[in-house]
Amino acid sequence: MNILTWRRYTPLTLSMLLSLIVLVSCGADDSDRARSAFDGTGTSRSNADQAGGTLPEGHPPVEGLEPDVATRAASDGQVAGLGWTVPDGWRLGPEKSMRAATYVVTVDGAAAPVACAVYYFGPSQGGGIRENIDRWIGQFDQPDGSASQAVAVTEQLEVNGMPVTTVEVSGTYTASMGGPMSGGGGALEDYRMRGAIIEGPQGAVFFKLTGPDAAVVTLREHFDAMIGSVHRHG
Repeated sequence: MNILTWRRYTPLTLSMLLSLIVLVSCGADDSDRARSAFDGTGTSRSNADQAGGTLPEGHPPVEGLEPDVATRAASDGQVAGLGWTVPDGWRLGPEKSMRAATYVVTVDGAAAPVACAVYYFGPSQGGGIRENIDRWIGQFDQPDGSASQAVAVTEQLEVNGMPVTTVEVSGTYTASMGGPMSGGGGALEDYRMRGAIIEGPQGAVFFKLTGPDAAVVTLREHFDAMIGSVHRHG
C-alpha cells in the first residue's frame, strides 16, 4: 500500500520540486541582477557611481574626458596587431572618434582626473613620428614665454623589437582650446603630458597621458610599465 501510494504521488512530487527549483533559480537571477548594480557588472548604476572621477564644477573639459562620463574597469588593450597590459586602477572611458581607447585615472589630491588616449589611424596614416612629437610639444606654452621645445624631453628606445619614441613636456596646456582631438574649453595651467609612439607591424600607435602636472608625474611609472608591456598580438 505504501509502495502504491508513493508511486501514485511521485509525478506530483516531482512537479512540485521542479516548480521550487524554478522559483529558486529566478530568485538567484534577481539577486545577481541586484548585486551587479553595485559591483560594476551591470548597466543600471548611476553616472556618479560609475565615474572613475569627474572634473570640479566649472572646470573646462580636458582631452579625453568630459564631465560626468561613466567609466568601467579596463581590461588589457589591443589594436593593430599590438597588445598591452593596462595598469591596475585605470578605468575605460567612453568610446571616442579616432581612438582605440581612452583610460581615465583618478589621483588623490589632483584637481582633475588624468586621461590617457590611445590613437590608431591605420597603416601609414596619422603623420610622421617627429611631426606628431612636435605637434604634442606645441600644445604647451611656457609661463616665461620660452619655447616648449627647449624643455621637452624626448627619447628613442626599443620595446619587444619595436621602435618607440617617448616625449614629456609640461606648462600651460592649450590643446583644449580647440582641434580635432580636443575636448574644447580654455587653456589649463600647470599641466603635463607624457606620450609614446610605437611603430607596430600595422602602423604607428599613439599613447598620450595628459593631466595636472603632479598627477602625471605620479602616474609616469605606471604609464612606462604599460608601454614596456606592448607586444605583438595575434
